[in-house]
Amino acid sequence: MFESGTFWTIVFSVITALLGAVTGAWSTYRISTRRNRLGYGLTRNVSLLNDSGNSSSLTVTHGSTVLAKPRLVDVDLRNLSSRDITASSFHGGLSLIIDLDATIIEILDSSTQPPTSILPASAVNGTKLEIPPALLVKRQAVKYTVLVDGETENPSFQCPLVDFDFVDIDRVERSRMNPDRLNAYIAVIVIGLAASLAPLVRSALFGR
Repeated sequence: MFESGTFWTIVFSVITALLGAVTGAWSTYRISTRRNRLGYGLTRNVSLLNDSGNSSSLTVTHGSTVLAKPRLVDVDLRNLSSRDITASSFHGGLSLIIDLDATIIEILDSSTQPPTSILPASAVNGTKLEIPPALLVKRQAVKYTVLVDGETENPSFQCPLVDFDFVDIDRVERSRMNPDRLNAYIAVIVIGLAASLAPLVRSALFGR
C-alpha cells in the first residue's frame, strides 16, 4: 500500500499545497509589516460643550478669551515601518503639517513611546500643528493633545517624507494581519486542505 505511487503522489500534493498556502500567508504578513509607513490619526476629537443644541450656561475660557466651540483633539503619529525616519527623510527640510481646520489654542500635552525615544519638536501656526524634521525611530508613537476652537470638520495632513507612505492609523489597524490573525489563517488553510483531501487519502490507504 505504501509503495503505491498513487499514495505518495497524494502525500506529495498535500505537502506542496500546505507549503504553498503557508508561504503565501507569511509573505503577505511580511509585506504588510515591512512597508515604510507613517501613520496618522485623530484618535480623540471631543467637544467640551453640549453638542445637542440645548442651551447651557457652561463656558470654556482660555485666559480671558471665551471659546465658542472648544474641543480636545489627540493627534497621533506612528512610525509603522521597520526603519527609522531621520531628519534627512523630510524633503527639502519641510515640516510635517496637520491642519485641524480649527484654531489651535494650545498644545496641552505631548508624549512619546517608547520612553527612550525623543519627542519631536512642534509648533502652532493658526489651525496647523507643524512638526519640523526630526528623528522618529521604528515603531515610535507620538501623541499631541491640543485644545482647539472650532469644528475640525475637514482636517488635512501634509507629509514631506521621502520613500514613506502616509496612512490612516484606523485603516491600518483594521486591515493589518497581526501574528494571531496569521496563525488563525494558517490553521484554517490546514484544516480546509485536510478535510478536502481526506477522502483521497482514505481511498489510497484502504482502497475505497
